[in-house]
Order: sequence, then structure tokens, then C-alpha cells
Amino acid sequence: MKKIVVLVLMVAFALTIFAGCSSAQPNASASGAPAVSEPAASEPAASAPAASEPAAPAKKIKIGFSQKVLNAPFFVALADAVKNEATKRGWEAVVLDAKQDIETEAQNLESFIAQGCDFVFVNAIDPKAAVAPVNAVVEAGIPVIELDADIDAAANVITTVQTDNLGSGRQVGLKIPSYYEKDEKISAVLIDGNKGNTGGQARRTGLFQGIIEQRIGCTEEESLKLAQAFDQELQNTGKAINEKANFEVVGQAWGNWNSDEGLAAAEDLLVAHPNVNCMLSENDGMLIGGLEAVKDAKLENQIKLFTSNDAQKEGLKLILDGTAYKMTGENRPLKVAELGVKIAEDILDIVYKSRSLDVVKRSLEQYRDNLKTLYQQVTSSDDIIESPSFDSAIPGNLHKLFNFTLYRDCILSTYSSFYSQVLNTPKSSFIVQKCIDYIHENYANPINLASISEEFNISYSYLSYLFVKMTNMKMHHYINNVRIEHAKKLLKTSSMKMYDIAQKVGFESPYYFSKVFKETTGLTCSEYKKGQKSISDLSL
Repeated sequence: MKKIVVLVLMVAFALTIFAGCSSAQPNASASGAPAVSEPAASEPAASAPAASEPAAPAKKIKIGFSQKVLNAPFFVALADAVKNEATKRGWEAVVLDAKQDIETEAQNLESFIAQGCDFVFVNAIDPKAAVAPVNAVVEAGIPVIELDADIDAAANVITTVQTDNLGSGRQVGLKIPSYYEKDEKISAVLIDGNKGNTGGQARRTGLFQGIIEQRIGCTEEESLKLAQAFDQELQNTGKAINEKANFEVVGQAWGNWNSDEGLAAAEDLLVAHPNVNCMLSENDGMLIGGLEAVKDAKLENQIKLFTSNDAQKEGLKLILDGTAYKMTGENRPLKVAELGVKIAEDILDIVYKSRSLDVVKRSLEQYRDNLKTLYQQVTSSDDIIESPSFDSAIPGNLHKLFNFTLYRDCILSTYSSFYSQVLNTPKSSFIVQKCIDYIHENYANPINLASISEEFNISYSYLSYLFVKMTNMKMHHYINNVRIEHAKKLLKTSSMKMYDIAQKVGFESPYYFSKVFKETTGLTCSEYKKGQKSISDLSL
């Protein structure tokens, strides 16, 4: 099961809580954000080497972040937050804009390999399209964390750090009926982000769930099933209705997560459905454009606007100003970045910097224990924190929900592969030597990092780290080098054709073989063979 870190949820904005966050200690969790508790003074720090063991030499860490787009405030804020968290640690951070284009995203990720990044973050445009380029990064020995969006389970990311999109939408949805008379139909139009985005789907489903649950008084489980059926009907027919909840969505359009396209989508929807009294959206950016369309149509007194996520400052100001913009759900980029970079730091500290197996073992044990303690502390407090003094001052009521249910799963499993290998395998050098022996014996077969990790029952990510650490070379480069050495021998001693040699030493494609051969030797196969023949003639 893919490991997911659920960060923070919910509605609108609480100045007193935000003020408290700004004055908190770096590792405090007063804001509800996760933090790793410090070990007792008498114990060594979780990730620090023991005093008797030499510390690893300082290394300048470089991270890469491929952001899906940088034309909306939330995405800019998330990118800036990642850079700021990296700067605090003395790291170099490279942020690249994928411009909502999956080919550009793939190029960004490939460039991080070429730049020698130690860690990569990605906010994937499409959950499935990102799998291949992400796995190529991991294959190159670089760990990856997904930030904000969903990614398909086939992607070998360490974890995903994101807001609970469904839960955030539900919390907003539960409040929406309070803006309408009990018997008044909620007739809505919907501005979606982009087709196929699972995060967007969760956000709108959460909105539907909250509205239906509040209006018909069913359980959370029942309302989720009804909301999922409602969304399916909407996707199939372009409209949906729940008669019992007296709620309908009469049209949807795509706003591509930004205000300009949100404005265009809203204009089209209002031309087609001028009598609606509700506009829903999956983020603030699109709904801000939607409000402009409502104003232009002079429908501010008729239509109320709600969004499931982001709570960006522009949206909060519209709420405070008492406009038709009534509610937003929280999706704090600072906290997403903070937790994502913290996890990266912990992994790099434990895996790259610890020379001693015993130190790694103690570090991981302490880290897991600290996170378990944190989880117990968080879940013992109230799930919902309300600020009654603000309820009457700001439309939409003020709530803050910290949901760590899935964060617990990350605590118990994100590091399990590293942890189990440290506890249950021989010393690093022995593991790597066994892999090297295996490569030399099986180079002619279709082997790679994935098949070798399976052969030795070692986690893919851990073996990738270990091989680079012990050989200073990515495993796929080592395999190719072994194959090229055998190819050189065959070119020198046989009359085999180039494509036969390629197949004999383990390359499936003659073209790829030729490319790797020239990159490795500086010569084409023909040039190398000709050179060897000349040497042979001279020796006679």
C-alpha cells in the first residue's frame, strides 16, 4: 500500500493560531504540524554518529523540485517554501516549472539526474504519466518524494506529503448548507482543475459528501458512498442531483488551477446556467476568477462561492471583506514543504552520513520511536480546534482539523525498508560485493537494480543507496561498464556483427549498445575494432 503522509486540513483562517505558529520553537507542534521530539539529554541524537565513531565528511546537498506549474500563488508558495527549507539547511535547491506539460516534467526529472541531485521532489501533473520519469530518477539512485498531488502506486516514491483533500472538502461541505434556507435547493456549478487529477477528484467528492451528509443526516461512511455515486453521475452526464439532499450540480468546466482560466470557465457556466445559487471550486485560484465572472454578471446577491482547498491570502481577504466568496479549506504549502524536506533530511542523515551499521540501526530505531510518541500525543488531543470569537466575525466559521490517521501509516512504514535492511542484512560492503559478483556472472541476462534487489531480497531504494555509497557509481552504469568490457573483448577477438555482440553481452537494443559504447570508450564500435586490428598488425 502506497505510503501517504496526510499533513493538515481545514476551513478558512485563524489569526490567533497563525500567530502562535510563528512564535513556536522549530521542533514544536503547537500549530498541529508534525515534529520529531528530541531525545533525552542523556541519549545521543537520533541521527548523529556516536562520539567514538568518525563523522562522515560534510557534503553539499543538492535537491531538485519539479513543480507542475508556477502561474498560481499556491504553487509559487510551495516552491518558495521548499527552497527556503533547503536554504535553512545549507542545501542547494533547483526548482523547475513543468508548465502543466508532462513532457516538460519528464525533462525536468531527467535533468535532476544529470545535475547529480541527492534528493528530488515532484508535484506530478498526471498520476500515471509521472511514473516512468520518477522511476528513472529512483533507478539512478536518487530518492523521490511526491508533494501535494497524488501519484500512481507504481511510482517508487518514498512517500507523499499532502493535505487530506477528501477530508478538507468534506469539512467545507458540512458548512455550506448553513448558508441556505433549510428547504432551499442548492443548485451549483463546479470549476474543476483538470481531467484525471485524483487530488481534484477527492476535493470535489469531499464537498459533495459534506453537503449530502449535513442535509440528510446520514453517517460519514454513507455520505461518502452517496458522494462517489454523485461524482460518477456528474462525470458521465455533466450534471448530477441528490433529491433527498435537495442538491444538484448542473454543470462543470475546467479552470486548470489558475484564476484566468477559472474566470473563463465560470463565464461559460453562468451563460449556460444563470439561475444557480452556488459556485464550487477545487482551489482558491480558480474561484477567484469565478468571483470576477459573478461580479461581471451582477449575480453577487444570488450566488455564494465555496472552495475546498488552499486558503491563499487573496481568498482569505475576500472572505474577510464580506464578499460572495464564503469559504475556503486550508492547504498550507509551508507545512507541506516543511514536512517533506524534514523527511528528506532524516533519510539523508541516516543513510548517507552514518558510516557505522550500529549507528544507522540506533538512529532508525530512535526516529521511529519519536514519531510513534508524536502520533500518540497528537491523537490524544481534540480533532477539531475552534475559535468561537472569530465565528461571528468571519463568514464560514473557523475550524482547524489535524488529521494524522494516514500520517501514522507513514510513521510505521515509510522507513520500514531501510530499517529492516539495517537490522537483517550483513554489512554493507558484503551486500555490495555479492551484487557485483552477481552482475559479473549474469551481465548477459536482462538484469537491473529492480531484479537484483529482488534476487537478494533487499529493498530497491536501500540497495540503490548502498551501491552508490560503496562504489560511487549508479548500478545501471556499473552493469553497462561490465557489458562494454565484454563487448570490447568480442570486438577484438571475433568476427561477430555489432548487433550480435550487443545481444550477447546483454543489450536489448543495438542502437542503445552503440550509444553506450561510444559514451564509455569515446569510439564507435567500428573505430574500436579498426584500432585493435592496427595494433595487431603492428605487433606482427
